Amino acid sequence: MLSREAFEQEIAKLDHTIQYGQAQEAIQPLKTLLRQNKVEPFFTCQAHYLLAKAYWSLNDFNAAKRNIQLCLKSSTLNSTLYFKGKLLAGDIMNSCGNYAGALKSYLELLHRSDPNTNPDIFSQAYLGIGDFYLINNQNERALICQRYAYSFAKQTNDVKIILKSALHLLQNLTAAKAFAESLDIIAFCWSIIKDGFVDTAWIAELHHYTGLCFIEIGDFNKALESLHQSLTIHIRENLLWGQTQNRMALAGLYARNGDLKQACSMLESTILLASSFDQGLLQKKICQQLCEIRIQQGDFAAALAAQETYHRIEVDYQSKLSKNILSLSRKQIHDLDQKQELITLQLEKKTLQYEIKQLKALFSYQKNCIDPLTLLPDRRAFIAHLPTQAHKPIWGYLFSIDNLMMINENLGYESGDHILLNCSDRLQSILPILSQQILTWFRYSGQQFILLSPIEPPNNLNALFDDLFKKTDWPSSATPELSLISSPIQLHHQAITTLTNTASCWHYPAKEGV
Repeated sequence: MLSREAFEQEIAKLDHTIQYGQAQEAIQPLKTLLRQNKVEPFFTCQAHYLLAKAYWSLNDFNAAKRNIQLCLKSSTLNSTLYFKGKLLAGDIMNSCGNYAGALKSYLELLHRSDPNTNPDIFSQAYLGIGDFYLINNQNERALICQRYAYSFAKQTNDVKIILKSALHLLQNLTAAKAFAESLDIIAFCWSIIKDGFVDTAWIAELHHYTGLCFIEIGDFNKALESLHQSLTIHIRENLLWGQTQNRMALAGLYARNGDLKQACSMLESTILLASSFDQGLLQKKICQQLCEIRIQQGDFAAALAAQETYHRIEVDYQSKLSKNILSLSRKQIHDLDQKQELITLQLEKKTLQYEIKQLKALFSYQKNCIDPLTLLPDRRAFIAHLPTQAHKPIWGYLFSIDNLMMINENLGYESGDHILLNCSDRLQSILPILSQQILTWFRYSGQQFILLSPIEPPNNLNALFDDLFKKTDWPSSATPELSLISSPIQLHHQAITTLTNTASCWHYPAKEGV
């Protein structure tokens, strides 16, 4: 029998193998570990958990169920491994169409775990509850749970949990056409991945949602590129759910480009793929999409056939759902409704707190000269802060989002506001690096921020701004073009004219020759 340290090293290595799409290669070594260490409950519990995870990723749900049951049977109640086992058990039951059984697992986790000590467990349990609502066509309720899960995930500092919750949220947001919020989350996720996270399956999903956003803003070439990148990874890793999502999105893209024949061909092959693992949720969506395209083609017989297939799948799907719902007790349904009300109240409280903050800023606007969006001092405050003594040197930094108007026109003002807030936060974060003597940033105009400083800019100013924005990755159609000017300001109120006419010293994205 291996020592505990040697066993955990081997388990970590095999977990990594499964995580990166090579589950089949991990099964035999895990069985060997199980045979060699079967007298130690802690060892057998971990081995069964990873075997369940491996079989689940290979769509062998019966073997996955057997192993997760053995894992839970040998694990200590309320231990970390028990919680992880319950989460995996819920995921496996969802894959088998046992939605009520999965829901019971997630509800048990909420009862047994503490959100302060186990925010990761709470996050994933609420993702599971969100999935239950999605399956039952209650998208608004699902969205509430997913946003709640995302907020818990960000308390963990665990990159995997954050990305998992973000991708669940993006699935629902993009389906609801909430692309302004989606773009913000996508940019955040790409910044995490650029820091070294390389889980190919999740990178593929992020490419998928990036492609959906490109479709919405009309950049079909970039959409096609992103969706094909996603599909390539999903095929290589044999991830059937991801392949199905990619193919549905590509069919929609072909249809929007007028290539109805290719769109239909894509969907017909996709429904065959989905039938190998899906319980009906995806298949009926594919049939509905196929019916709509057949009508555009004028092939009404084929459209009727697709509609009849949709109806047959929907009847079967609703029958399964009804049986699932009936297996829940009144207490469980009541508990679920109570939790939903509690989440809603807590999210409304957060929203209300932010709105109160904005209202206070608006209320004090005339008195304190505060910009209501960024909560920075405004143009009038800037003028008031200009020094009156001519002998004191003063430096000015003018930061501009040069293409903000174009972003507002193409993507809407909500996307522009997200970029303004993002840039405002980053500009504030650089103050301690520059100097303790520097005053705050001012929002001078719709797209411009100004900083006053009694000291000369540092020699590495451009490098500081490169570093400040290099981890931010916006989709190309929503990428702000940023510039910075550093120039001495003469001590009069017309000095801003001198500053705005001075050549830029820094650009993002970088311009040739700068």
